[in-house]
Amino acid sequence: MNDEHKPLLTTFWISKYALTQGIYSVEAERCCKDVDSPREYIRVYEPSGISSYYVRTKKMADWHESHDEAVIEAEKMRLKKLASLYKRIEKMSALSFVDSEDK
Repeated sequence: MNDEHKPLLTTFWISKYALTQGIYSVEAERCCKDVDSPREYIRVYEPSGISSYYVRTKKMADWHESHDEAVIEAEKMRLKKLASLYKRIEKMSALSFVDSEDK
């Protein structure tokens, strides 16, 4: 890619994998905004030449313009995962393999 066609890169924070890899920053190009959709994308240029895309909508965001926004999203993800795990623990705790006939 020559200098006159280089994309304008900005620092963004990725929260998509916050629960497994943490929050990390990338240099990426804001691009591909759908005209008929509330989706926004950023494009990360990998050293291998392959590009990765991350999406942001009103309901969820894989990327953020500030670290603080990424932390807020990661905290929402953490609380949602904890609620799911608590629900699974309650179901497992309610299981009983002893019949009333066996008592």
